[in-house]
Amino acid sequence: MPQTLFRAKRIVLHIPHSSPVFPNGYNYWSNGIGDYIARWTDWYTDWIFCSAAMGDVRIVPVIFPFSRFFCDVERLENDPLESIGQGIIYTDFGKCHRRIKNDEIEKLLKLYYHPFMDRLRCNLHPSAFLLDCHSFPYDLSDVDVCIGYNNDWSQPEAKMLTQIESIFKGLGLKTGLNHPYSHSLSPKMPFSYPSMMIELNKKTYINESGELDYVKMQIIVNSLRRVFSLILDGVI
Repeated sequence: MPQTLFRAKRIVLHIPHSSPVFPNGYNYWSNGIGDYIARWTDWYTDWIFCSAAMGDVRIVPVIFPFSRFFCDVERLENDPLESIGQGIIYTDFGKCHRRIKNDEIEKLLKLYYHPFMDRLRCNLHPSAFLLDCHSFPYDLSDVDVCIGYNNDWSQPEAKMLTQIESIFKGLGLKTGLNHPYSHSLSPKMPFSYPSMMIELNKKTYINESGELDYVKMQIIVNSLRRVFSLILDGVI
């Protein structure tokens, strides 16, 4: 007899880093930032996760349309990374510096960060499952798919994590639990809900020329469809 897991009524796809775009006039970075944008943008994650969700109204994508180097909506207010200039509004990254005044930072928080977080929260409810969608550079790890979660109220059931991991392993993909990245975004709400991060190694869908490999991408898309089905249908 099949074993029933938590059955979500909605999956909220949080896709914060898929865009390299800056609004006109809002760059302020020193020369060389383009190399960092190219490396740390989560290229095509909006296409991949939304393609896997296509046709299912229970899956809601919440996508930030601008670069993380403009405003990083993954960061928290008073984030510890502010100490190195990488809070919500980056001021330093690698060898690059961004000349931006405090009043401008406050303006960006008001116009971009807070509205996005409000939109994300509006899509959460007690029967929702938040999926934090990312990718990482191929040379950071030999892991193909990183599955991240928090060790708190938002951690998904252990059996669900095991089954999700088995979906990727069944395709010959190497998985890492909270490795090379850990945790998952979980905005505070007056109720609890599970949250999980999926980080795709870019080599699983981008070829050596840096272009999208549609054959590889389809394998990832199909595996994500199975993950979504597990979360929504709750049956192993």
